Parts: sequence; C-alpha cells; structure tokens
Amino acid sequence: VYFYLPPSPSRATDSQHPSDEQQTTVCQTDRHARTLFLPFSRKLPDFNPAAIQTMTPGTLILGRFAMLLLCLVERLSGFGYYSHSESHQGDGANKLLLILVDGCRWDYPDQDSAGLPGFRKLAENGVRAPYVTPIFPSNSYPNWYTIMTGLYAESHSFVQNMMYDPHFGDFFLMGPNDTASVPHWWDSAEPLWITAEKKGLRSALYWWDGCQVEIRGRKPTFCRKYKYVGYAWPSVNDDTREALLAALQLLESNEMQLVQIYYEPVDFNG
Repeated sequence: VYFYLPPSPSRATDSQHPSDEQQTTVCQTDRHARTLFLPFSRKLPDFNPAAIQTMTPGTLILGRFAMLLLCLVERLSGFGYYSHSESHQGDGANKLLLILVDGCRWDYPDQDSAGLPGFRKLAENGVRAPYVTPIFPSNSYPNWYTIMTGLYAESHSFVQNMMYDPHFGDFFLMGPNDTASVPHWWDSAEPLWITAEKKGLRSALYWWDGCQVEIRGRKPTFCRKYKYVGYAWPSVNDDTREALLAALQLLESNEMQLVQIYYEPVDFNG
C-alpha cells in the first residue's frame, strides 16, 4: 500500500493575484509550446468561495479519512500484508493499492492533535519517506503526472493545472471540465495504469482524473470518473470507505492488480 501526501504550497493572497493580462506565460515542452494559466484565476468556472466557509478545517477532514485508514490497516494486518519475511503475491503478480490524499501536509500525520492512527500504523509497519520534493511547478496536475510517469513536466507536457495549447488551439481546464478528457493532453507520456494494462495487469481507478481518457489506445479496466468535491457530495467519506473495501476485495480476489484512489476533501478544505 503506497500513500502519497503531496506538499501543500502556500496559496496566494488576493494582493498577489496578477492581472488578467499577466496571468499567462509560455512553457516549452518536448512536443511544443503550451501556455500556462497561473493558479487562482478569477475566471475559474463554477467556483463558489462562499461554500468554503461552511466546511470544516482540512485537519478535521483528514481525521475522518484517517479513521477509514485505520479500518484499512486492521484489514491489511489480518491478510498478512505487513509481513516482511515473505511476499504475498496472489497469483504470482505483485499488487499495489495507491491512495493519493490531496492537500495533506507532510507533517499532518506527526501532529498529536490531528489524531491519525491509521497513517502512523502504516508508517510503523511499512516504509515512509522523510520528505518529497515536488517538481516545478509544484501544483496538482504536473506533480500527479510526474508520479504516474516518472517524467518532468517538460516531458509529460502537464505544465500547469490550466493550459492553452496553440498547436491544437484549445484549453485544458481541471476536471470535471470536459476539456480534461481530451486525449491529446495525456498522450505525451504513459501513466502507470496504462503500463500495467499493457503488461496484462488489470487496474481500477477511483476518482483519479485521467482514468476516463483513452491514452495511447488504452484505458484502465475500471474507472470511476473524477468528481469534484466542491459540488454537492455529502457522501464523499462513505463513498471512499466503500471504494477502499472494494479495492481490498478486488486485490484479494486477483480481479485487479493495481488500484488507485484519489481523495480530495483535505485539499478543498485547506
């Protein structure tokens, strides 16, 4: 089980916002130039700042998620997944459960007040990196695709969360915008789930943006399309719990060899 807790760079204040005329810059990728849209654009669609005021702090949201992890840890312990002396490979193929907790500070699990027993037990019984250095720019899509491809942004072509591609004459906006499902944005590199499928390993992805896209002629075996937590989604924690339990069942039964789950509430709530 691998957890990636991405760094949370400090967010710009209103006084730091560039003007509309200053909100673009150009980045040269291996394929062609793409125009970056710097974050915090005032033109973000369907964004309701008032909704943030009704949400609980990110640490509380993470605490709820940690309870899901604690249940997961106990289940994994029962399966013997923590054994360091032998390899549990099912039908001979190693299996991977990857959970991305967006917006989780690297030091949240170490804060006594946070109450995160699930994270701590995973670290105690597994391996934990002392730190992770994000690529530039240290925003979501560039770093997510670096994790999945092993390439820098200049090679996998995700140079920002919002981009304009003059070669194709279109814009990329973060999911769930339809532009996030256009294949040419993703085709510059091959993500992990596509590599797995090419090798005959079945993959299931939950709310991981990009899984809905046919990349280099392939899709994952199962994809639950990204759903923006900023919209009305009161059952996000219950749905995530169900996804975690389903992931374990899929891996146990060898129906899947790779399962990836994306969890956004911590990032949304700050």
